[in-house]
Amino acid sequence: MKALKLIAILAALSLLAVACKKSNATSSNTSGTKAAGGTKSATKPVTPKLPASMSGFKAVKPKAESGNLYMIDDTGMQFELPQGWTLEDGEGQVAIAAPDGSISVIFMVVEMEDIQAALAGLQQGIKTSMQNVTVDPEQEAEANGMKVYFQGGTGEAEGTKLVWSASIIDAPGKPILAFTTMDPERGPAHAAESKQFLASIKPVGGAKHTESSEEEDDDR
Repeated sequence: MKALKLIAILAALSLLAVACKKSNATSSNTSGTKAAGGTKSATKPVTPKLPASMSGFKAVKPKAESGNLYMIDDTGMQFELPQGWTLEDGEGQVAIAAPDGSISVIFMVVEMEDIQAALAGLQQGIKTSMQNVTVDPEQEAEANGMKVYFQGGTGEAEGTKLVWSASIIDAPGKPILAFTTMDPERGPAHAAESKQFLASIKPVGGAKHTESSEEEDDDR
């Protein structure tokens, strides 16, 4: 079975890395002062939660299969949890977090057929969960027959500046949202695990069926 490479999500990771470099270049003196003064914990997790009542989206709890392999019900998708990362269950949403909490990923099932309407509702949800939110233009790509819709930007939560990305994947079952937030001061230290995690997101039974493949199955 071929591993699915979600091009748009990996591109999102690259955008996050670029944003981190810019942030580090402008805030290195400030972050050093905070560390010396002890006013900012090096391990403080910052995990903004999307509104539970956000229309068209449903919180989902990944189900452990074996080892670090997890499945996401209703979507036909799976992923592998990087070593040392955790699943934190709170307020009805499960966040996949780096060891120091600097990167957080929340999966939600998309129950709206209109993806554009879902993206519009998502923007409002993000602006509710964070302050001073900026939104970059929407991007769209295709990977192994699955469309991926991506938006990103910046915001603040609990006094911490964050870089965020939201990817809606047209999964084999229902579409799935991967909402990622990252502290640009600490997140880059986990770039390798993040890339490994994002690359592990794939359909449980292989690539998504197209109409032609379904017709072939019917002829057998």
